[in-house]
Amino acid sequence: MTSPPENNTKPINKLCPCNCLKFDLNPSPKALEEMISKIQKELKVDTVQLSSHRNKKESAKDDRPESQYIGYVSVLLCAIPISFIVAFDFTRIFHNN
Repeated sequence: MTSPPENNTKPINKLCPCNCLKFDLNPSPKALEEMISKIQKELKVDTVQLSSHRNKKESAKDDRPESQYIGYVSVLLCAIPISFIVAFDFTRIFHNN
């Protein structure tokens, strides 16, 4: 187990046991704005690199038989009406010749 790095700072008050750096409790508006922008830059995350973003672009593999059956049935339900339309068109083409 590693020990935390040593800081040469003293606790802010007696109730705070940590060795945190002292900072101004009443900063000027400009200093406060700079602190906020610095913190925002440190906390900013590139959303393109997140797994949630990558998972939106990929379909999950599902090997369950139930899901495969649902897929087959949906393909049939789409193919049957299309095949009827094509078949009726072929019959009209052959009957007109």
